[in-house]
Amino acid sequence: MNLRKLLLQIACGAAVVTGVQSCNDDPTSEDPIINNSSVSVNGFSLKANLKVMSGLDSVFFSVDLTRGVIFNADSLPKGTDVTSLIPIISLPSSVTSAKITMEGGTKRQGEVDYKSDMSDSIDFSGKVTLLLGAANGNHKAYSVKVNVHKMEPDSLWWGTTAHASLPTRKGAPSNQRTIAAGDKTVCLTMENDGSYTLAQTSDPYENQWEKSAVSFPFTPKVRSLSYAGESYYILSTDGYLYRSADGSVWDSTGKKAENILGAYTDKLLYLSRQDDGLHFASYPETAGYPTGLVPADFPVSNYSNFHTIESKWWTQPVGLMYGGRTASGKLSGGVWSFDGTNWANIAANDFLPQLEGAVLVPYFAFKQTANRWIFNEHSVLMLIGGRNAEGQVNRNIYISYDNGVNWSLTGELMRMPDFIPGLWDLDATVANTAMEGNFQPTGWSASQTPKLPGYYKVDYSIDGFDVSWECPYIYLFGGRGVDGKLNDSIWRGVIRRLTFIPVL
Repeated sequence: MNLRKLLLQIACGAAVVTGVQSCNDDPTSEDPIINNSSVSVNGFSLKANLKVMSGLDSVFFSVDLTRGVIFNADSLPKGTDVTSLIPIISLPSSVTSAKITMEGGTKRQGEVDYKSDMSDSIDFSGKVTLLLGAANGNHKAYSVKVNVHKMEPDSLWWGTTAHASLPTRKGAPSNQRTIAAGDKTVCLTMENDGSYTLAQTSDPYENQWEKSAVSFPFTPKVRSLSYAGESYYILSTDGYLYRSADGSVWDSTGKKAENILGAYTDKLLYLSRQDDGLHFASYPETAGYPTGLVPADFPVSNYSNFHTIESKWWTQPVGLMYGGRTASGKLSGGVWSFDGTNWANIAANDFLPQLEGAVLVPYFAFKQTANRWIFNEHSVLMLIGGRNAEGQVNRNIYISYDNGVNWSLTGELMRMPDFIPGLWDLDATVANTAMEGNFQPTGWSASQTPKLPGYYKVDYSIDGFDVSWECPYIYLFGGRGVDGKLNDSIWRGVIRRLTFIPVL
C-alpha cells in the first residue's frame, strides 16, 4: 500500500517534467535558436572522483534544451564538495566554441575554454554558465547546476511551526479521540465543562476545522470512537455499542461490548463479554469471523490503533495492532494480526518493549541504494509513544519495513525531538497536503526549540511558476504525559525529503 501520491502539477500546464524538457517554460520569452541542434548539449556527466564520492560519474543529469538548464534532479548528499569537478559534455560537431564561466564560487572564478581543455575542473558552488557557439553564428547559453542537499533529507522533521491546539470550542479539553474517517480527520473532544465537540477537516495542515456540539443520549467512552463501513461507532460507559451516520445522531445497535478493536473492511471488530469470558465479535455479524474466546495473552485494553494493510499479494487485507494490557493486567509487547479469519501474534522476536497507549503510524522511509545519492522509498510502520509498567513514557520511535514482523529503532535523524513531550494514549493520522505557492497555514505556532540545522523558508515556485504536489504529513493528537494530564496539542511532522520541490 502506498499512501503517497507524488503528482507534480505545474501552473503552466499539465505536462510532466522530463529529462530533456520542462513545462516550467516562460511562454513570454523569445529565443530564436532554442531548438537549434547546432548548439545543443547531447549529454552531461561528471568524471569519477572517489575523493568526492563513489559513483560520481553515474549521477544522472537532465538537459533542458528549451530553458537552457542542465541539472541533477536527485541532489547529492549534504556536504558533498562540488568546488573541483570535471564535467564531461557531449556536443555535436557543429559546436565550434564552448566556454564555461564561473561566478561567485567559493574556490574558483573565471572562464574555462572547454574545447581547448576538457580536463580542467569547475567550481560548481556558484553560478556556472556554459556558452556554446556554432560556425553558422548560432549560440546558446546553459545554466549548469550540480544540486546538493542543503539539509539531511531523511530526518523526521517536526519543524519550527509544528504545534497547534486541539480543535475544541472552549479550550483545555479533558479527553480526546482523533481518527481518520474516509478522507477526513475527525476529532472528538470532551470540553472542560463536560460537553462534547466533534471537529472534522479534510486537511489538518490548513488547521481549519468544522466544529459542532454533540449531545449524546448516553455517557460515551471518548477513546472508543471508531469508523467502519461509512459509520461511526462508540461505546457507552455502561458497555453498549452505538452507531451514527454523521457523528451527531446516535442509535444503539443493541450489542454490548467490552472494547472496540477497530475496523476491518466494512465491519467493526470488538470484544464481547460472555459467561465464560471475553469473545471476539463483529458488527454487523459476519459468518467466518472468529467468535471464540480471546487468548490469555491477547490485549483487551490500552492497545494501539488498529491499522489495516492491503497488498496485491494477499487475498484479504491484514489488520495490525500493538501492545496493551491482557485480561490479567499484564502489559504486552506483541503485534497481533487479523487476516479476516484468524488472529496471531506475528512479532518475530521480543525486540519491542511492553507498552500501553502507543500508536502505529503508516508512513515512509528511504533506504540507500548502491549509489550514495539515490534512495528507494519504502512503506513502513512506525511505533510512537506509549507507557511502560513503571509509568515511564517511551520516547523512542520503532520502525518495521515488513508489515510489523520485524522491528528496529530508528536512526538518529528520526528520533523524537526534545521539545515534544513524551506521550501515551495518543492518536495519529497521516494526511496528504497540496504543497503550493507560498502557502503558510494559520494556527500553527513555533516550538520552543531554536531553528533546526538546515532550516529554510520554503518557496514553492520555480522561475516564477508555482509548483504543487501531494506531501504526506504525520499528525500526533493529544496524548497524556507522565502525570496523566491530556496534552492539548497537535504535532505535525514530515520526512524532509518529501517536502523537496522538483529541483531545476
